Amino acid sequence: MKTNKFYLDFGGFYDSIHFDNIQNIIECLDIKDDNINYNETYKEYCKDFVNELNNYLETDLKFTGIYSPRFYNFETDKIEVEINENDFNKIINKYLDNKECIDYINESSSSKDGFHSFCEGVENLKNQPHLLLEYVFKYILWIDTELSDSELTYEISDNIYNRLIIVENEIFV
Repeated sequence: MKTNKFYLDFGGFYDSIHFDNIQNIIECLDIKDDNINYNETYKEYCKDFVNELNNYLETDLKFTGIYSPRFYNFETDKIEVEINENDFNKIINKYLDNKECIDYINESSSSKDGFHSFCEGVENLKNQPHLLLEYVFKYILWIDTELSDSELTYEISDNIYNRLIIVENEIFV
């Protein structure tokens, strides 16, 4: 079965609710900062985020990694996921029938002062499935109110807070 990889813009870890969740658990467990393997902790957090998103959307997205930018002044961390063909069609068909989603994508992908879009509008994005998925999932996570009264990203972060796994470094003596 054909799959597509794309990035989920979940808000990243830099100065975000996700980082705050991790820091709160670290403080509650009284773990020394030097003992924490942040890369593995972030990985576990992202896996849980994807699983929780799958529960909401009734999909089978696969976590494949974390994209962390070299500099955080233009973008933040994103979760790399893989979507199978059935889920791709289900999500695209549902959200491209939604006028609010289409308007969001058309507006978000259009050129503006300081930003020149190389792939503007839903019709052009259909030729770039990974980019189309990024816009659709940004809409789902940050804009769509069908799934909850608040932004889904915050709802997911609240749900995974209580089962958050902090990975400690192995200390060899």
